Amino acid sequence: DRMLRMDDKNIVADDKSESDESVNPAAPPPIKIPNTVYLAQRVLGLTATGFVFLLAFTLGNFWGNHTAASTALLDEGTMFARAVTIAQLIPAEQGGTSILSALEKYWEDISERQ
Repeated sequence: DRMLRMDDKNIVADDKSESDESVNPAAPPPIKIPNTVYLAQRVLGLTATGFVFLLAFTLGNFWGNHTAASTALLDEGTMFARAVTIAQLIPAEQGGTSILSALEKYWEDISERQ
């Protein structure tokens, strides 16, 4: 609103200065304030440029975090399947069943709680 009001004042001043020149041609020309439209364009341009850089930075971080999370999830799933396969090969008298039950609890914790 403030920028638009300043622009309206410039338009009124331009109209007034044109009418004043016709009344008194010997008077020095009034100092003309540049239009605020140019200021608004610069401010909007700088703001948009800053927004684009922040948006690119945010999207880059999001993509990197997503890729890292996908890789970690795939690695964890692969290692869990490998651990279960190895635990199934361990005989019960050497603790194979307790290892499998611990892996089941781990899977339940991962899938239900986390």
